[in-house]
Amino acid sequence: MVRIGDKERGFSFLMAKRDPHSWSPFLSLYHEEDIVRIVRNDRRYETLEQVRAGYLIVGEFADQVVISQNPTFGWLYDLRGAPLARNDPEFERVNNEMRAVLTERSPYLVALVKTHVGMMQMRRMRSAGPTFYATNDEADARAWLKRSLREASR
Repeated sequence: MVRIGDKERGFSFLMAKRDPHSWSPFLSLYHEEDIVRIVRNDRRYETLEQVRAGYLIVGEFADQVVISQNPTFGWLYDLRGAPLARNDPEFERVNNEMRAVLTERSPYLVALVKTHVGMMQMRRMRSAGPTFYATNDEADARAWLKRSLREASR
């Protein structure tokens, strides 16, 4: 059994496979071949530490499970179910800082958003580089990610 996280959380990959909601009250995690799908739910983060913890456990999952199976993969971060955007400077700083936990493991990151406001907020992140993409269309998100991964493997 692959252990993910600390003993207090008691999360394991096998648990996540049965119930993707078992390891975090804020996120669900799915591993789909060469895509790791992170789905944000509607529960609000109460502290910035909760934001950090979510990124760290996803990074740990990638280290212990995903990379060993497929070192070339991409992130599909589905934010459509998230609470209304929080954009205070401290929250933005922590999110930008912690996004590196994902992009250090794979630079290919798609943000799937629900609203035009979400698209505008994600466009500010496009300075993250050519391997970041934001859209409100899931088929478009998957197509961009698959195309980017195919080009990377050439």
